[in-house]
Amino acid sequence: MCNTIDTEKRKAQLWRSLLYTFLLGLAAHGMQFLMVTPSHDYLFSFFEREGEYVNAMELGRYLQPVYRAVTGTAAAAPWAIGLQSLLWIALAVYGTAVMFGFHSRLQIFLLAGVMVTNQAVFATVGTYLTYLGPFSFALMLAVLPFSGRSLLKPESFLLLPWRRCWWRLLPGFISATCL
Repeated sequence: MCNTIDTEKRKAQLWRSLLYTFLLGLAAHGMQFLMVTPSHDYLFSFFEREGEYVNAMELGRYLQPVYRAVTGTAAAAPWAIGLQSLLWIALAVYGTAVMFGFHSRLQIFLLAGVMVTNQAVFATVGTYLTYLGPFSFALMLAVLPFSGRSLLKPESFLLLPWRRCWWRLLPGFISATCL
């Protein structure tokens, strides 16, 4: 019976995270997701097909071509990039909510609001829209390994010795350096 209640709480957390992130994300960034106004590095997606990833690779973002090929966002459709990035942010909101034990609607709403409307997301949507997907994916990779322990036993996250969970830092390091 206890597992059923926990499962129902987790499902409610997930659905609230998805709903609030998409509502707030579309309210904050919907106009930019529906407009095609190329600026800055977004121009590479339209005019330089062969060397599109050269700029990202020079900056050390070696997995961006792989990410874009796998997710299909190489076509530079702003609505596809926007919806996919909101999905990654919503999963990061869910992982953070699980990690810190947020269950109420207000807590998850405020957390989603902070994560989807922060300055980094606004700046990326405004100038580097093609990088929003990989950056949001990197955020999700940085959060979910730490919430994995919390998914099993929420109160044990902070008690886990760091020497036993060094491997949980690897997805964050990889995503921060390669995406």
